[in-house]
Amino acid sequence: MFKKQLKTNKVIIDTLSKIATGSNIDPSDGNHDSMAIVQSLAAKERLQSFIPLIVDKLGTELSLPETAVVTQDNIPDDVANSVMFFINKGTCTVQVNGVSGKDPITICELEEGEHFGEIHLIWNCARTATVISNNYNTLARLKRDNFEDLVADYPEFETLLKKHVLKVYAQRTKKMTFSKDGVLRHENQDPRFKFLRDAIKRVPYLENIDEACLFDIIFALTVSSEERGAEVLGPEDKTTALMILAEGLVDVFTTFESNEFIVDKLGRGTVLNHRTFFKKDLITVSYRCSKDCRIYSLDVADMKDIIAKYSRKRFMKVIDRYQNKIVKQTVKYPLDYISVNPAEKKIDRGLVARSSKLKNTIMSVVLKNRGIKNRPKLSDFMRIYSE
Repeated sequence: MFKKQLKTNKVIIDTLSKIATGSNIDPSDGNHDSMAIVQSLAAKERLQSFIPLIVDKLGTELSLPETAVVTQDNIPDDVANSVMFFINKGTCTVQVNGVSGKDPITICELEEGEHFGEIHLIWNCARTATVISNNYNTLARLKRDNFEDLVADYPEFETLLKKHVLKVYAQRTKKMTFSKDGVLRHENQDPRFKFLRDAIKRVPYLENIDEACLFDIIFALTVSSEERGAEVLGPEDKTTALMILAEGLVDVFTTFESNEFIVDKLGRGTVLNHRTFFKKDLITVSYRCSKDCRIYSLDVADMKDIIAKYSRKRFMKVIDRYQNKIVKQTVKYPLDYISVNPAEKKIDRGLVARSSKLKNTIMSVVLKNRGIKNRPKLSDFMRIYSE
């Protein structure tokens, strides 16, 4: 039964029927050249060999109504639970938490023959959504090791799955589709994905990256929750990650003669360390949560892997030039963040840049004067000598 459903599964069909140009050509049609016909036949043969192979590697799982099959932000602690699923019988509801990590939003419903969990396997990341079983469901599960075996023999399976993910996220903007039984079905956009996309595109050297690179960055992010009063970054800390403030409020402050002086307040959507991130500079001010915060982080090592992966892409040259420029600069950035007002529908990039430059100029002078003030005086040397 399930083998028959797999044969009509759109993703699998797309994956293997498009591996060659002209794979949708009917060989009986005499209006095509012989090479196109050969490619079409080869694709069909490959599809026929793939279907029994994937079915042979599938396990079975039964789920109860209103139970979570996978949970958002969860990272499976064993290989047995690192899987993707195909729905054999029943339906599932897909929910994502808002940007704050709370208030789940229903994105869509999945029906028999559809699948979920491929993002976790492809990008080796935490679960990006919570999928709830609506009925007594029968699910087929593909474990990570079996998935990797399939990809080793059929690399196009992973490639087309990635394209499928990009397509689904691009189309999921409050659209409406019809389910198999003719009932109107609503699909909504993932608010967290939209938020992260907008924040990443706000970084000057990332605004023109393509969708594949954007997804690699988003799925490489880790998330943490910080309580009010927690220090996010402090003086002498090294910047090893680019950070995105998803929820909460962060105070930027420094000290003058043992007194705290708040320089700025950072809200939702702020991007931290986008320049010093490459230089691994020491932090010169303090960042402290004045409210409970939720922060996404991209480690510099993961960013370097992404840069290497897309090194031949035109947009990556912009990142290379920016990185080389920043690394060679002797200029320090005491305040390294892109702060925005989430209430503004349109962000004035010029104003943000000018404001950042002014604040950094002032802080550079403050730090310079502090350094001069902290230099030992002649009287200090005389006192040490006399002792």
